[in-house]
Amino acid sequence: RDGHSPKLFYPSVGLKLGELVGRRQIAYRLTKNGKFQDQQ
Repeated sequence: RDGHSPKLFYPSVGLKLGELVGRRQIAYRLTKNGKFQDQQ
């Protein structure tokens, strides 16, 4: 079981990091688009 736990652990961490990065990019795009709309 100890041999399988790292394999299950690291992918879950990678998915969490991917979600954080994805949300960050989406939030950045929304704020960026909002600024462009305000300028127009």
